[in-house]
Amino acid sequence: MRHHLYWTRSTFTFVTGTPPYVTGLFLVMCLTSSIATAHVTALVSANRYSAPTHQAVSSQGWLKLPTIQVKMARKVFILSMARTAQAQKHGLMFIHALPANRGMIFVFRRNCKPIFWMKNTYIPLDLIYVSANGVIRQHYTMAANGNAHHLYPSHHPILYAIEIGAGLYHKLGLKTGQKLGFPPGFLKAVPQHP
Repeated sequence: MRHHLYWTRSTFTFVTGTPPYVTGLFLVMCLTSSIATAHVTALVSANRYSAPTHQAVSSQGWLKLPTIQVKMARKVFILSMARTAQAQKHGLMFIHALPANRGMIFVFRRNCKPIFWMKNTYIPLDLIYVSANGVIRQHYTMAANGNAHHLYPSHHPILYAIEIGAGLYHKLGLKTGQKLGFPPGFLKAVPQHP
């Protein structure tokens, strides 16, 4: 089993197993081993460094991503697809407003249990963890400008994470176990991560 040390802006994270995905506003750890442990340490001699993302780039980048339309309850959302490491790194970081019908979907390489955090996020968001067959497994309302002490872990293996404006999950009456309306063939497609 390999050990990986990664810089995640303000802390180093030591992970046993598969490397974590480090996004601009979230620390996302998708671990494939049955037991994986993450330790935060203050080592400063790591060789792998993820440079801070510039605000001007990340605040506009999400609008240039490919989109899909997903029906959640009675509302159709246009979701920007974060499928690459670069897109997941930028996420929705530094934006000041999110239209009511827009959001982002993170598409992971495989089923995993990610952990999100809200550093450098200026707006609150609803986070919806979704299984490979399109069913809601878990939900959080995440506060803006969170830090590494406010984590939002998935307790179930999931393949997708959806972010929409805070409050919309409850307003639409979404619930755990509910199946979302993905485009035909989307759930069967193999996620691609160039």
